[in-house]
Amino acid sequence: MSSKFPLQLLISLLLVITSCASLTAGDSNELVVVKRIIDGDTIEVIDVAGNEDKVRLIGIDTPERGKCGFIQAGERLSTLILNDEVKLISGGTDDRDRYGRLLRYVDIGEIDTGLLLIQEGFAIAKYDSRQKGYPKHDRESAYISADSTSSNICK
Repeated sequence: MSSKFPLQLLISLLLVITSCASLTAGDSNELVVVKRIIDGDTIEVIDVAGNEDKVRLIGIDTPERGKCGFIQAGERLSTLILNDEVKLISGGTDDRDRYGRLLRYVDIGEIDTGLLLIQEGFAIAKYDSRQKGYPKHDRESAYISADSTSSNICK
């Protein structure tokens, strides 16, 4: 047996482990493709290794199924990012929510999709330090400011 065998085995194992890993906290600026829009604030993505994950946009809330604006918010997010490469950016204190979804900002180019949804009235600023149990997030001030000046599509 060659002395290179243990090294080759180790490298092979590392490659397998790396390719099987899901998106994690270390992927703070991960480039992914948006595979599916679940609703106006939740998407499903796939990374270059083929790993899939659900992502909840940090700091915004869109209407739930059956509520005014639900369809429009999902359609707008779809128009913005479906099948496109986006950058996932961490910015909250928690990596995942109670449903196991990654918590990330989602940027396409220089556009913050969460902020844009707020500015256009499809979302509101929420799940931030104004609410009990939620810490301040990195873009909170901009989101709250946009929310105070935008007109929600359902008001």
